[in-house]
Amino acid sequence: MIKKLNRYFYKTLYWATALTAILFFLMVCINVFTRYILKSPFIASIELSRLFFVWSCFLAAAITYYKKGHIIISFIYDKLPDKFKILISITINLLSILFFILIFLWSTEVVVLIWNTEFPILGISQSWLYIPVPLASLMMFMFSIEFLKENLKHKPELV
Repeated sequence: MIKKLNRYFYKTLYWATALTAILFFLMVCINVFTRYILKSPFIASIELSRLFFVWSCFLAAAITYYKKGHIIISFIYDKLPDKFKILISITINLLSILFFILIFLWSTEVVVLIWNTEFPILGISQSWLYIPVPLASLMMFMFSIEFLKENLKHKPELV
């Protein structure tokens, strides 16, 4: 069940990241065009490009986490026996779950605290700049649950 749900989350994250990255690129192009060619800058493009950039970065971080594409230093880990690798992986997943819960709680608090502040040009809440943090941490939490479940299937006997 969790694996199927996470695949759906992954596909949604993938397309949302593609969309926000394309919109970021378009906003930068529009900004350059209006500022340097038309000599009349589209001021809102600065705030929009900032929003799209932050969204695409955090969504892409969640995608990378799911694909296990983050940089790791594994020269010691690779030399360990398999039973220790599984134990280390389980520990890392448990710590990751705790970390993502804390990030979710604290970032949600920030979103709520600044909800009443607005971007000067767009007139929307500045919380939209911070919403991707709890969203990405929630996705990474779900992915960690799947990784932990996979590791527990291969739980070694310590005796």
